[in-house]
Amino acid sequence: MADPTLEQIAARIKAGWQEFLRNVDEFADLAIRVASKFSEDVSAAIAAFRDKVREWTATVEDLLLGFRAPARMTHDAEIWQQIDNALQSVAGALQPENLNPARQQGVPQWTGQAANRYNSQIAPQRNAASQFERLAGDTSKSLQQGSRAAYSFYAALLSLILACVRAVANGIATLSGAGGNVTSLVTNIIADIADKFIAVLVQRDNAEGAMRTLATTLRGHMSNFPAGWPDPTANASWPKVIDGRVQLGTP
Repeated sequence: MADPTLEQIAARIKAGWQEFLRNVDEFADLAIRVASKFSEDVSAAIAAFRDKVREWTATVEDLLLGFRAPARMTHDAEIWQQIDNALQSVAGALQPENLNPARQQGVPQWTGQAANRYNSQIAPQRNAASQFERLAGDTSKSLQQGSRAAYSFYAALLSLILACVRAVANGIATLSGAGGNVTSLVTNIIADIADKFIAVLVQRDNAEGAMRTLATTLRGHMSNFPAGWPDPTANASWPKVIDGRVQLGTP
């Protein structure tokens, strides 16, 4: 399911990274050309930098593979919230005072053996509905939190990619006016660009940690779901009519 906001962010990340790669090419060619004017050789540093950029490119491409995950989590959170709402209605309807509202309008309360058996069977149903409802609500909240975290990650990733683009552009401007000592300049510029990308890696690691926590939380919710819905006839046999009277059986 497409999310226009996420699609736009992903498109800007891709475009930003392509601009970064073009700037890297310009920077590399310029560095070698300017260094040669001062009889300096920066080819090894540039080659190592290009290798590092290829690694970074693979990282960015990998991160973009999951950019639709926040929208999926938002969708699933809405589904779980619908389940939560439905189960709230079920649990509420099974409250003793809601089982037959007409009886609260001056009609004598239903009592006797049948009423007792019926109410004893309804209680586990009501408890199960309430338990399912709480777990569905917790699952929805966890997915909402994961979705917000993922949205924030991709917004932050875009900002960091643009910072990398600016760092290379600044490096190009610095080299263009270099009057010597090019090797040192190139080394410092590459280090500055690398520092900018380290922030991308830190953001990625933080996001991965948040997703692992989310997965653990969701597994906990799932493991807490009851194994099955209570059997409504678990404590009584099927009623029979014997000698003209209804017999409910022995619990």
